[in-house]
Amino acid sequence: FNKMSSLRKVFFSCQGGHIIFFQSLSLLGYCLFPLDVGALICMVKDNVILKVVVVSVTLAWSSWAAYPFMSSAVNPRRKALALYPVFLLYVSVGFLIIAID
Repeated sequence: FNKMSSLRKVFFSCQGGHIIFFQSLSLLGYCLFPLDVGALICMVKDNVILKVVVVSVTLAWSSWAAYPFMSSAVNPRRKALALYPVFLLYVSVGFLIIAID
């Protein structure tokens, strides 16, 4: 957990952005919360179609919640470059939620 936050801080510093350690922790906790709620819903219901719908909605919610953090942390020309790894992290968590038995 600590390594990932430090790695994210180094990534944003290399992109010319400014992000402090506590913003990085807030990003992890606040923006992953919708996916956590989606995981709890998917554990209760065992329908694959429902899981895909729930994960899609919570993935969009998490990405929308992360956008203000990213847009204020990096150069405006590099927003997409900064958002891509975060979105990739959320997609991988979403696939793990769908794979829950």
